[in-house]
Amino acid sequence: MKIIFIDPPTSSEQIYGDWDLSGVDTYCPPLGLLYIASFVRENGHTPYVIDMKMRKGSLQEISKFILSIKPDIVGISSMTINILNANKIAEQLKEEGLDAPIVVGGPHITAAPQETLRRFKSIDYGVIGEGEITFLELIEKIDQKEPLTDVRGIIWMNNDGQIVVNPPRSLIQDLDVLPFPAWDLLPDFPQGYPHSALDTKRLPAASIMTSRGCPFQCTFCDRSVLAPQFDIMEQNIPWP
Repeated sequence: MKIIFIDPPTSSEQIYGDWDLSGVDTYCPPLGLLYIASFVRENGHTPYVIDMKMRKGSLQEISKFILSIKPDIVGISSMTINILNANKIAEQLKEEGLDAPIVVGGPHITAAPQETLRRFKSIDYGVIGEGEITFLELIEKIDQKEPLTDVRGIIWMNNDGQIVVNPPRSLIQDLDVLPFPAWDLLPDFPQGYPHSALDTKRLPAASIMTSRGCPFQCTFCDRSVLAPQFDIMEQNIPWP
């Protein structure tokens, strides 16, 4: 299957508000998507990654490029700060005639799965939590036209128009089972991703991910994105 992964754009205003810090901004590659892309490629699929923070062109131009590839699946990763941009991309692709499912993953839909699927009608499926194994199982079920009821960690809408949230998936205990990120799918890597001069001792440089989740319990942070999944599984209570 041909799969296009999209990292939506996020404007400086969305990040910093009234402060214009674009001149000193740094850009981290979409590591989450690169991990998933390398994982599906290892399992026989053909991934593409479009980082819209870096790619030049209008939404219409990028949509036409995506449609020219004729993808079987489109995956979009989104934080809360750019979920509206992710929805615009999904709507544009559907309006342009995309005949492939759109799957959204990332922190926002993990924290608010039902609200996201209910509000944004162009999203067909959502991946809750870690994406590698869940996304692979989901797309292979879609490809084989098999039921989705046993795919843990997804949200979807059945034929009756009802939103279904499947049971959560256990977190990956050994991250070494995952291949390295698919850096080669970023045409501007690493030169196109500037790092802070204060933190970088020499160039070229790249960001890496050494662990997942967060051990802290800050009251202002939505820890439902990763940590509480352990509580749900241990207590054996229904997924909300």
